[in-house]
Amino acid sequence: MSKRMMSASLSLCMILPIIGLANPSYSPHADSDKALIGKWQCHIKHANPLIKQESQLQFFKNHTMHEHIRIYYGQPNDYAYQIESATAKSSWTLAQETLHYGNHQFHNYAVRMPNANKDDLEQASIALQKSLPMVQDMMNNDINKRTFDIHFINKKSFIMNDVDSQIFTTCHKQGLFGFIL
Repeated sequence: MSKRMMSASLSLCMILPIIGLANPSYSPHADSDKALIGKWQCHIKHANPLIKQESQLQFFKNHTMHEHIRIYYGQPNDYAYQIESATAKSSWTLAQETLHYGNHQFHNYAVRMPNANKDDLEQASIALQKSLPMVQDMMNNDINKRTFDIHFINKKSFIMNDVDSQIFTTCHKQGLFGFIL
């Protein structure tokens, strides 16, 4: 083997793992179901900069998923600053690079408005209680219809994109005690 060929071979051996071509565990098609199993800490970026969202996803081998969601609307010092939280359960399938949810159900939906006065909170609470079943049904139907493009960066990270709602998600795998790996 000539010096030139050996140099080229070494270069390829160093570059291919970096771009994910030489290691099948980074391939979006190689054991993607297995790669998705576990707890993930996710940060969701919306088109609207005043909406911040974080989520903890846990994918199980039986193709069920649990999610803890927290969404922040506005700036923390705004009077109308609002924090929504919920838990959700659903089934999931991963076909090549597309994630689908099914039977999505929100539970324990709550809204906090830490800067609002007591009267406003009482009125908002009454309105929320009346509309909550309808809102949850709409959100469940919306999630069930969406598809998410997913790409594994490595064994411990993936990105997910929902083109319809312009939501971009980055997720990092959590370890045994909730630390991001």
